[in-house]
Amino acid sequence: MLKLCLFDLDDTLVRTRDLKELREAGKGTDSREYLSKIAAAFSKCRDRMVYGIDHLNEIREKFPSLKVGVFTRSPRAYAESVLSLAYPSFEWDGVIAYEDVTKTKPCGEGIHKAMKKFGIRQPEEALMVGNSTYDIGAAYNAGIVAVLDKST
Repeated sequence: MLKLCLFDLDDTLVRTRDLKELREAGKGTDSREYLSKIAAAFSKCRDRMVYGIDHLNEIREKFPSLKVGVFTRSPRAYAESVLSLAYPSFEWDGVIAYEDVTKTKPCGEGIHKAMKKFGIRQPEEALMVGNSTYDIGAAYNAGIVAVLDKST
């Protein structure tokens, strides 16, 4: 039985290709100025969400015990800001960001960290949804199922 579903953030959950420079500038900062720049840039594009809030709520409704989280190579302040702007009413069970791991994707460390947080020991109980070889590599290296989503 599936117990954990991790999504990649950038260009999997949310279209953020245009935010690349901001994302990369966010390592080690969570200043108000930085967060304001993210909000301003985010608002310039209307069609950001790949997975709508209705879709995420449907997953929650159909699978109430499933933990739903994010594993991203992005800095935490950036990731949390984008998630709150894109999905203000959705409560993520966990976010594993750049600062939370010693080796980010395609290493599976972030996935293992999320699995440990929720007491998940069996690889077949977790899956990673992503759009890049980094995401698929992380799932492979963690021994879990990968779902490649090339929507963006």
